[in-house]
Amino acid sequence: ADGCHHRKEEGVLFKSMNSVGVPADSGPIAVMLHEHELGRKFNRGMAAAAKKYASGDAEAKFDVIESARNYGKLLTQHIQKEDTILFPMADRVIPVAQHGQVYENFEKVEHEETGEGVHEKYLALLEKLESLYG
Repeated sequence: ADGCHHRKEEGVLFKSMNSVGVPADSGPIAVMLHEHELGRKFNRGMAAAAKKYASGDAEAKFDVIESARNYGKLLTQHIQKEDTILFPMADRVIPVAQHGQVYENFEKVEHEETGEGVHEKYLALLEKLESLYG
């Protein structure tokens, strides 16, 4: 979510919304940015705990699980806010004539910053995890 989706929001969507008067330091964009940072914190927590676990600290698995659950809860709430508040607002405030450019900028981020095949890699990982733990 962070490297793919949030990068597009921060680098393209929020800037486009800000350019037409939606403030970045309050309201929906500020909430989304705060949640992106919180998600990064949970990801760092998972990575640190996984490293401890890999080094032999068996108790660290509980920290991995807690961070993963917190991240999952955050993403569920975050997606709901995007779907019901942020994206409808963006659709209203960004002029229709600019929608194509926003899409092109999303594609540019996808290909130049995120990298080819990254989505597919993570979707495959998700499918594997779902088959194991779903």
